[in-house]
Amino acid sequence: MIYRLYSWRLEKKDDTPGTTVELLMCIPHYCQILTILSFIAYFFPAFKNPNLNKLQVLSIALAFQLFYHLIIYNKERWMHYVIEFENETLTQRKKGTLFIYLYTIGSIALFLLILPILF
Repeated sequence: MIYRLYSWRLEKKDDTPGTTVELLMCIPHYCQILTILSFIAYFFPAFKNPNLNKLQVLSIALAFQLFYHLIIYNKERWMHYVIEFENETLTQRKKGTLFIYLYTIGSIALFLLILPILF
């Protein structure tokens, strides 16, 4: 997933491809975390309403983004992925692209679909 997104951003001559990829990867991961938290809140009502204000929610999101950056971002390793996969066939490239779209859209859709079911 990193390879595909990073190579797309390099092709587009993005000024900050690493940051763009991190933000793009965080969107489905945020949705996955919110999906898990929604299930926990549904099955364990004590966790349902943590009474967080907007500043606390923003702080948690920023802390997650910083944590994500520290764990995921490594420009040298990402460039190694680009070199490693540069000889993939057109079929492999199409399958990888389809996987990225399904993973991203599926993660977001799952979160949005379970909200009315659980609440």
